[in-house]
Amino acid sequence: MPYEGKFKKLETFSVLIGTWDRIELLKKLISHYRKSPLVEKIFVTWHNPNAPVPEALLDLGRGDKTTKLPQARVEFLRKRTNSLNNRFNPVPRLKTKAVLIADDDVRVPLEDLHLAFNAWRLRPESLTGFFPRGHRRGVNGTWEYLLRQDERTPGYDMMLTKAMFIDADLLFSYTCLLPLSIHAYVDRMRNCEDIAFNMMASGLTGKILAYPLTLPLPLIPPCPGASPTAVMSKIDDFGTTKGISSASAHRNDRANCIADLITLFGRDTLVSNELVISRFDRVPYRKKNLDEW
Repeated sequence: MPYEGKFKKLETFSVLIGTWDRIELLKKLISHYRKSPLVEKIFVTWHNPNAPVPEALLDLGRGDKTTKLPQARVEFLRKRTNSLNNRFNPVPRLKTKAVLIADDDVRVPLEDLHLAFNAWRLRPESLTGFFPRGHRRGVNGTWEYLLRQDERTPGYDMMLTKAMFIDADLLFSYTCLLPLSIHAYVDRMRNCEDIAFNMMASGLTGKILAYPLTLPLPLIPPCPGASPTAVMSKIDDFGTTKGISSASAHRNDRANCIADLITLFGRDTLVSNELVISRFDRVPYRKKNLDEW
């Protein structure tokens, strides 16, 4: 049965970029995404409420009149307040079911971007991206934030919003359905909006609505939701030295966020995955003699 929801375009995707003032990087990034025939439209969330969008960027929104090639249009979304929650606001003129949430300092090769889009279409309830992360209980009982897998925790259960495909309906869910206490927590910490988004997404894709809604959230029997999906790619990250996530205390802050958000959500909703999507190259095998068994 064809999709009959609000977002009717299924063969293309929109890009939603959050930015403050990295003008030159943003100009290059917009030009990069415009080269993709699968990009329907580019939306830029302008987080700086005290500065107008520079004319050089507005010119990009008007398109390149020197070319006859089809180009994705660009629209700037001005915000009245500076909040990390704003990056997940619903977009009034959004038409595609798939949305690429992207940072303004990360460049994904277009062929890998298209691979991730196709992977998302196979599991549209999943957050599909390129920066998987994980969490676990430490030996002392406290929560730990994991940058990579190890023997104790082989998989991942979160996807960073640096470059991540989502279902467009999740924008409404985050902005309009999450408790205000979670939005306030993100504003207070100035961090962890992506962790909150992951917890919300995996929680919503479970079968929680099969239980009486009169039950408090912690008392509803947990049902696995959708795990995130990681895609392998050689990505250029231009924000690793000056971005918000480069501080030495960042990992501890994220661990504290996990603990606090689990309390605010009422339970740990994250679901682990060990599978990774990659482009087919060749079947890896080694020729061996029987005496090498």
